[in-house]
Amino acid sequence: MQPLRSSAAFTIVELLVTITVIVILLAMIVPAMDTAVYRAELAACGANLKGIGQGAIMYATDHRRVYPQRLASPDTGWRANRLTGISTQARFDVRSVIRRYIPINLALVDPLCRRVDLESIDSNSSAFSSYNLWFGWQIAGGKRMNRLGDRLTYGDESFSVLAADLDTMHFSQPWTQASHPDDEQLLQSETLRDEITFSIWLRSGSSSRGRIDRNFVMDDLGVSRYDKVLSHNVNVADPRMAPVSARADDADATIRDYLPKR
Repeated sequence: MQPLRSSAAFTIVELLVTITVIVILLAMIVPAMDTAVYRAELAACGANLKGIGQGAIMYATDHRRVYPQRLASPDTGWRANRLTGISTQARFDVRSVIRRYIPINLALVDPLCRRVDLESIDSNSSAFSSYNLWFGWQIAGGKRMNRLGDRLTYGDESFSVLAADLDTMHFSQPWTQASHPDDEQLLQSETLRDEITFSIWLRSGSSSRGRIDRNFVMDDLGVSRYDKVLSHNVNVADPRMAPVSARADDADATIRDYLPKR
């Protein structure tokens, strides 16, 4: 007499069907989870920027309405996100100026970039935030935000942006740097740890990228998000943005960042 087969046992066909269903469900769920994580990190970036703006205003309130000053000497090529370095004139370390008001590691590294320990970098080296700090910065060919109520000006545009994630392009070398990934995956996540320490999304050999989502904190501490910002090149420019020089010694703006128009 042959033993009875258990009715609970799976046949090969049933097992394959079950595996197929699981694979299909995972294919549907994983992209949704990735999108949710990205949106959460984008929101955390906005919170970082709000904290940076609050710290800048608190500093100005304690110092006769003057923002932290970051002057540049002609030989340094200071960019708006540079925190440390040495020129022929002096050592520069903005961390010592703003640390009481802005937590360096918590606020100055974008959640969409790889984490780096900006506090541990020696002041003889060059450390860069993944945010441009426009308050108190000496902009080439324009007027800086020196005090509460000032606006950053460049060319015919003026801006009320205190800080923003990066969208920087070098048109002569060329390269593209951003704090956020682009929708075409042309930018690659990089942590540079040679003469400089910098966590960014980078594309070398090209001044173009896909669209990116960007955050800005304004001087009223409102955080504005602009979705799907276009790449900026000779033929294309996002109509919502205007260029600014991203280096203190570069009045011709061969290295540019972009801020929202009024």
